[in-house]
Amino acid sequence: MSRRLSRSRLPVHPAVPLVAFGAGVLLASDPEQPARFTAYAASARRAVRLAGACSLVAFDYSRAKRSLIAAEKAEFLDGDAAHWELQVASGKAERLRADAVRRGEPSAVLEEEARRTREEAAAYGEALAGRRLEAGQRSGRAAAWDEVHERNAARLLALCIANGGVYVKLGQHAAQLDYLLPPQYTRTLHQLFEHNRASSYEDVSRVIEEELGAPPEALFGSFERAPIASASLAQVHRATEHGTGAPLAVKVQHAGLREECASDLQAVGLAVAAAEWLYPDDFRLGWVMGEMAPHLPLELDFTHEAANLRRCAANLRRC
Repeated sequence: MSRRLSRSRLPVHPAVPLVAFGAGVLLASDPEQPARFTAYAASARRAVRLAGACSLVAFDYSRAKRSLIAAEKAEFLDGDAAHWELQVASGKAERLRADAVRRGEPSAVLEEEARRTREEAAAYGEALAGRRLEAGQRSGRAAAWDEVHERNAARLLALCIANGGVYVKLGQHAAQLDYLLPPQYTRTLHQLFEHNRASSYEDVSRVIEEELGAPPEALFGSFERAPIASASLAQVHRATEHGTGAPLAVKVQHAGLREECASDLQAVGLAVAAAEWLYPDDFRLGWVMGEMAPHLPLELDFTHEAANLRRCAANLRRC
């Protein structure tokens, strides 16, 4: 007897038929439930990939920190201690100056001392940072950090491409943060601007019919099946208006994205929070979710986008 048949003889828990019946009733009670259930299942698969990628990234940085930063701290132990003493002295001088000003006492001498200690601490800190950079280049630590950044940027790129949709949008957002992220990340994730899969015409037609009540052939004079452009959230098709033949650009959201957006954002938020909890000093990306979560649902609301376009057109007409 085959393994498949032998497995079918395993005893079934008495609750399984009840759960299956309840799931069937739930799915049949709402026409949108099957699509929503499918979207949640797909989001769960993407969340598993996300959790794996976050764990690898956090572990990689934690391991690098133990080996690379420990050596750097040992090399600059005396310099860090001296810099700390200068910062403490600067803080004390500033407090004395502020207290004198608050009491209305003469403060010219204290202001000069506060300025001197502040500039001394800043100059020493800049010199110490320069020595760190030189030592990092000389010892190979800088190259090792570059490899860590490169390796994990590639992991995040692969995650975004595999998961698509919201993840591509998050990756594109990160690719523009060249003032915050290492160049390995912005350079690698910038590929996401060129990596946007187009939805099939069948999906496009289904989305249009669900939203507008008829397929594109019935709504437009003509409608090109191939998109002229595709992005992370939607794609654009050329069309013409019935009767007038006026050229149109029809923006169609990728199928299933609306249902997947909320669960994907929740999954990303949970995974990032878990990684930050496990590796509090090495994985700090919660701010990305803080920026994206409020705005992404608005990008999926095309009525909101249309209102913005009308407002923009009205402003331009007044110029």
